[in-house]
Amino acid sequence: MRGKAEETRELDTAAFGRRLSAACDDHCQVPGQHRGRLRWLVEQLAEKGVKISVETARRWLSGEARPRSAKMGALAEIVQADVSWLALGVEPEPRGESRETLPRNPLVGIAAGLADLEGGVCALPYPADQASGIDLHIIIDGRKLDLCLARGSVSGNVVTFSPRTNVPSTTHVLGGLLVDEGDVSFFDLSDFVRSREREEGAALEALTFQLIDGQLCRDGQRLRRLRRFGVLTLV
Repeated sequence: MRGKAEETRELDTAAFGRRLSAACDDHCQVPGQHRGRLRWLVEQLAEKGVKISVETARRWLSGEARPRSAKMGALAEIVQADVSWLALGVEPEPRGESRETLPRNPLVGIAAGLADLEGGVCALPYPADQASGIDLHIIIDGRKLDLCLARGSVSGNVVTFSPRTNVPSTTHVLGGLLVDEGDVSFFDLSDFVRSREREEGAALEALTFQLIDGQLCRDGQRLRRLRRFGVLTLV
């Protein structure tokens, strides 16, 4: 029996194939289907140093597979599509509405930089998504992740995070904390946030953890430090 994550990946891959086909249809220089489109994609990508086979191009267009993040940018460029739309399905900016170029939350830039080093593709949310608590979209290892980022503060041996309230259930809630020598570490708060909201029946205002032997703990549970964004699973 297939799990939810597997089904979601298949849906995302199929949707990517439809977006890529639509971008090719709208590009005046891309040959039509069965008229050299596959070979054109292979040759155009090769000019940018990206080597793929005709079979790979066929699988992308049919929605059976999708490129890894490193190839997504080159593919978007040759079909003249917005990379966030092609990779994530995030619609291009409507006139009169734009994403923030400098996010108010400094953790967004740090998280985006780290995800980029892992080979991820990042996009800032539109105002409607920001209102729902999403700070950053990331696509990494073929998966789309929505992140809510909360800054941590330290007082003695108590660390407090104040995540945004009522975020969608599919959003990963991460806490960012400045640790030794200016290093920022991210912690996965998602399980604690969901559990607290269920217990209280309302949105929580803050989560507090005790600093014990260099570990953040709450109710006997240790807060997991995130080593890389690629280990986050679909929720």
